[in-house]
Amino acid sequence: MTTPESQEVACPKCGSTQIHAGAQGWTPRGGMLQSGKVQITCLKCGHKFLPGGKSAPDQTLAIIVLAIIGAIVFALFLMNM
Repeated sequence: MTTPESQEVACPKCGSTQIHAGAQGWTPRGGMLQSGKVQITCLKCGHKFLPGGKSAPDQTLAIIVLAIIGAIVFALFLMNM
């Protein structure tokens, strides 16, 4: 979101212009496909969004699924010992 007066980027959730932009890095869901994409974080409310105002995807579900799969694989490994 940009403010019409100054063309500054603002948080789409709270309207603050106190933001930080950085590379996303590796994610469990996107792997290397998400790596290097810019993600903007509002320093006031913590909302994460992509350029253009789209919300950044939440990775919580992907992390939980990977943890469950890891636990199942570990349990199967222990059963075969």
